[in-house]
Amino acid sequence: MAKWIMRFRPVQLTVENAEAKALLANEYLALAMAFAFLKVSVKDLPTELFKTMVYALRYRHIDGNAWAMSFYLLQQKFGPPQAPNGHHN
Repeated sequence: MAKWIMRFRPVQLTVENAEAKALLANEYLALAMAFAFLKVSVKDLPTELFKTMVYALRYRHIDGNAWAMSFYLLQQKFGPPQAPNGHHN
């Protein structure tokens, strides 16, 4: 999902003097959607990790499978606890 948001960049700015944060709207949207799907709270992530992810979405071409693995690991570390059968509660 994050990969496709970054590919199509659905948020388009219509003003020339936008704030720096607004320039990263698609990156924030991609992460917000991914974290909501994974049930991971941004507040639980280290700030530097979040900043690195925003940077990577903006400036690095990272394969979709690599993002999938990264999000899986984030879910394991920061997501809701798993039941003994491996499913999230």
